[in-house]
Amino acid sequence: MLADFVSSSEKLCQFAIQLLLDPATGAVNFVKSLPFRDCDVQINMLVVDLQGGDRVACDLVSERPDWDIDDEGLLRLALQHHGIRLVEIDYADIDAEPRASNCAFIWSHRDHPVPVSIEKAINRALTAHQGLTIRSLSTLIGLRDPKPEISALVCQGVVMTDLSVKFGPNAIIHKTSDPCRARNLLRRTSNRFGKTVS
Repeated sequence: MLADFVSSSEKLCQFAIQLLLDPATGAVNFVKSLPFRDCDVQINMLVVDLQGGDRVACDLVSERPDWDIDDEGLLRLALQHHGIRLVEIDYADIDAEPRASNCAFIWSHRDHPVPVSIEKAINRALTAHQGLTIRSLSTLIGLRDPKPEISALVCQGVVMTDLSVKFGPNAIIHKTSDPCRARNLLRRTSNRFGKTVS
């Protein structure tokens, strides 16, 4: 989803990872420019497609240079033309806990090998119970600490969790394919995109 995304900004990369792991996110792209009227308008923002069809451009205000009134107006018109809502994100949003620590931990295990037998056991347990705490899941599959395996599966999009809740024994894990749970998680997590720029 972010194959062409390269940034020297550690914070922007951290935020991109948070977006990729968020259950409310359908896709994330770094958009350099958008066609509008007879020109390409420079955007240089992460654009997020949320579950449900909403599109959001994330303006990292802590790093961007000041806009002059003409550039800002043109950018807003281009985004509006393409049906993209503009929201402001700052370092405080990116560093908010427990999401920041949760995402860092989960992402650090993205390449952790998950044996097929463990993945199948997790899938069976979540199918039978439609959401389990990590503690309960650990007991059911017979693995003392399944957080690395769960993290890898979150990165693969197989399971999901509410990233605004500490990723510990009481965190609840759901199958990504459970549409009811996905809608519930969307309602909770979509609030982080609430700072719409008017």
